[in-house]
Amino acid sequence: MMDPEISSKTNVKNAEQALRESESKWRQLAETAPDIIISIGPDEKIQFINRSVTALTTNEVIGHNAVDFVSPDQAPILKKALKKVFTEGVATEYEILSRDSGQGANWYHSRIAPVIIDGRVVSATLIARDITERKRMEVELREARDLLEQKVQERTAEIQKTLSLLEATLESTADGVMVMDLNRRVVQCNKTFLQMWPEGMANPYEASDGHRALKIASELMLNPDEVIQRTEAIYANPAQKSADLLKLKDGRIIERVSNPQVLHGKIIGRVWNYRDITLQLRAEAERDRLLEHEHHERVEAEKSVQSRDDFLAMASHELRTPLTPLKMYLDWFKREARKIQPDLLPKAQNLLKALDFTDREINRLIQLTDDLLDVTRISAGRLILNREPMNLVELVSQVSEEKLEELSKKQCSLILNKDGPVNGVWDYNRIEQVFSCLLSNAMKYGAGKPILVTVDNDKDKAYLRVTDQGPGILEEDREKIFQRFERAASIKNYDGLGLGLYISKEIVDAHGGTITLESEIGKGSTFTVSLPM
Repeated sequence: MMDPEISSKTNVKNAEQALRESESKWRQLAETAPDIIISIGPDEKIQFINRSVTALTTNEVIGHNAVDFVSPDQAPILKKALKKVFTEGVATEYEILSRDSGQGANWYHSRIAPVIIDGRVVSATLIARDITERKRMEVELREARDLLEQKVQERTAEIQKTLSLLEATLESTADGVMVMDLNRRVVQCNKTFLQMWPEGMANPYEASDGHRALKIASELMLNPDEVIQRTEAIYANPAQKSADLLKLKDGRIIERVSNPQVLHGKIIGRVWNYRDITLQLRAEAERDRLLEHEHHERVEAEKSVQSRDDFLAMASHELRTPLTPLKMYLDWFKREARKIQPDLLPKAQNLLKALDFTDREINRLIQLTDDLLDVTRISAGRLILNREPMNLVELVSQVSEEKLEELSKKQCSLILNKDGPVNGVWDYNRIEQVFSCLLSNAMKYGAGKPILVTVDNDKDKAYLRVTDQGPGILEEDREKIFQRFERAASIKNYDGLGLGLYISKEIVDAHGGTITLESEIGKGSTFTVSLPM
């Protein structure tokens, strides 16, 4: 019989061996488990962990407070769960966020249960499963749901806005609009459409029977059979577009346009537009009548202008013919009169004054006839330029010399501002005519005050400027003075036909140049002629 003491030791040894084997199996199970398994003592310190989720090893984690491994704002959750386990012996579940270990924080679904021996909770077992990916997907799903809901709301608002806009457009358009499906049912029509027909006609158009509506409407037409035939032909060809006129018995004319209604590439009905064009057609007829009348009046006016131009041309030639020999005889008479001795003819000086006056008036009459001839040439498109190389400075100097006597009589001094020769290819006589006109005008309107004449050029153009200190020209008259028979000053105060600036502008235009005016009331005017070199 075995010694009791030996038997007891053997039993203890066997029990210890079984415990070690059980603990080894438990550890192997824990180490291979997919979840994190932690044993926590009553002091909240970790006694065992099957794998570390930080940079520390499992051995380094053991002995640390379990709360150290969760996010600070999550610590109260873990503390509350541990307290419930150790004080009440009740298991609990929760979701908790770990402390960021440098590679990000993870979410865990945790279940913590008491380990009870002899009725006392000796430790707590915490099993945590990583649900970070699930959390991420939940967040993404929630965000996607929120985004989808936002887009649905936005799209709904857009649709409502579009429908509101379409409805407002449909009701505000001047056209009558009616929409029918392929079964001739009226889907929609606006108030304008209903108002186009006599009272009592609205209901048939709002009815579902499009055939009946057409029959009632056709009774208002001058040609009902033709209207019905055209309408049926349109419905027989759903893709066809059409436009025609409806003539009503009450005198109205309505333009009808029809187009297929297409949705996703499929024809689902027709849209009819009706527009009352009665007043428009009447207005067009009146416009045509007025245009015809205006054309007739214009033709008559052109005939009158042509007759006037023909008369001016003929009159100018007829006046010019006797003036030439008259001018020659007058010049001869003046030369001979200067030879008369005062003792032979005491009033010889009076005779010479009368001859000078007559000469000036003949020159003025010759200038007027020349202007009229130029006007007729311009009107007929016969203004011919004889271009030749010339020096604009020499031309200005020569004309200024010839005008010295006239300048003296007008008590005007002439300031000529020039800087070397300005050479170009122009019509000498015509440019002389332009400068003479500008200088004469400056003397006429700026009498008794200095006149500044400037000649200069840049790389491409020559410039001739004539500045007076006359009364200036009103802004509303600045374009008018370049038209024929127009003038800014009263004919009572200044003579002339108002042709000089008109002819000058035509001459400058023919050279490809421009003539412009700058003026200030009470301070004078500056005419600038620009000529291509």
